[in-house]
Amino acid sequence: MIIKETIEARRSVRRYEAAALDGVTVGCLRALIDEANAAGGTALQLVVNEPDAFGKSFMARYGHFKNVRNYIAVIAPDSDEGGIAAGYYGEKTVLEAKAAGLDSCWVGMTFKRGKVPVVITPGMKLYAVIAIGYGAETPKRQKSKNPADVSEGYGTGNEAFDRGVDCALLAPSALNRQNFRFILGREGEVTASARRRHYAALDLGIASLHFELASQMKISRLSIS
Repeated sequence: MIIKETIEARRSVRRYEAAALDGVTVGCLRALIDEANAAGGTALQLVVNEPDAFGKSFMARYGHFKNVRNYIAVIAPDSDEGGIAAGYYGEKTVLEAKAAGLDSCWVGMTFKRGKVPVVITPGMKLYAVIAIGYGAETPKRQKSKNPADVSEGYGTGNEAFDRGVDCALLAPSALNRQNFRFILGREGEVTASARRRHYAALDLGIASLHFELASQMKISRLSIS
């Protein structure tokens, strides 16, 4: 079960213990991924004990990754909606895994895409991978923007909306841009958007999941502009 403490405890972990994932843990991850794919129209795939995508390469060293042999390939339709779903359901899997004692890190660039042994059908796209395993470090939380920088309606008396924005600011984001905006409408409806740039849809999906979990409010419309 994902609770506020799970979201607050999540960090982007790049260094992992060498211990392999046991069979029960692998089975639980596959079940979480199957659930996410059924709900989101995504095609997330778990890759276990594969050393090459994060092997001894410049990209892996640049990203400061160590002992990454297990990861989730984040695959979804090649569209704005697909990218948002990839982020939303990929992050849901991340948080469920964290609740089960696993650490993770979203990775968009610093891995070898050609070494990822997955099936990508026509119309689908590999957006990123999520390194996963037993963390060997506890990174500090990165600085975030102020709520007023990413929202309209924060601090106007809707405590649920405020909780959602606060929690969205705890979400991982490409280059820590936090390129998203949540708007509280006059009738209490919530819309969310992001400026069109690299990983915008993915980041919006991730942040939107955090918002909905914390606020228990459903976002009525998501868009990339």
